[in-house]
Amino acid sequence: MALRDLLMEPPLPDPAVEASATRALDLIEDGASVGLGSGRAAAAFVARGARRPVLTEVLMPLRLVVVYGSVRSARQGIRAARFVVDECRTRGHEVTLIDPLEYRLPLLDRMYKEYPKGQAPEMLERLAALIVPADGVVVVSGEYNHSIPPALSNLLDHFLEEGFWKPSAIVRYSAGAFGGVRAAMQLRMMLAELGTVSIPSMFPVPRVQDAFAEDGTPTDPTMHERVRKFLDEFEWYAEALRTHRTRPKERSACEAEALVGKSG
Repeated sequence: MALRDLLMEPPLPDPAVEASATRALDLIEDGASVGLGSGRAAAAFVARGARRPVLTEVLMPLRLVVVYGSVRSARQGIRAARFVVDECRTRGHEVTLIDPLEYRLPLLDRMYKEYPKGQAPEMLERLAALIVPADGVVVVSGEYNHSIPPALSNLLDHFLEEGFWKPSAIVRYSAGAFGGVRAAMQLRMMLAELGTVSIPSMFPVPRVQDAFAEDGTPTDPTMHERVRKFLDEFEWYAEALRTHRTRPKERSACEAEALVGKSG
């Protein structure tokens, strides 16, 4: 189906809105940018989950990291992590999987910020090069003894300010029916303390060993639809916080008054 057919069927009820959408589609099909300035080419998307198609802006791709927390030899949650990576890439984002088997860290001695600039151990520098520019973090966690997997906790504890004012999202899994909910409650508190507060929704994956193939392909095709709203919400927070992080910093009214008082 052509892009125009996808977006314009069924017809939009308001003639003015329909005309505006048609003009926007003309610009998009001609390769022009619709109110997005430089960067990623403009595109039109059907509003996810809406009954009627809606034309929406697509912002620059997000830079995301998916942090996985198990190093066990028979681990199954890596399948869920691969699924999330694939879903985020399908949505047009730049995504890196941080697997503690590939990014091996010792037990925490010093945090990344406690080293002089450029003098942290090589593995910490590699991780920081991914985490510092990221717009958001998806944490994929199982549950060990009602708690956070130790490899995940150790990895997260090496960083702090690097995650400030960025959202996180929790994908929780288990071999049983509850999807790692008890560990996820603790993980929520930990992420908040690290300055990367988790979004309200979480994505549970019970019986993870049956939910995905080894490469992350879901055994139930409806998994794509299930994760859609979760990632919609995560994108909203990531885009909003990125916008505010990149705004020029201005003095507040209180700061301005204090400066005026001092000069007088």
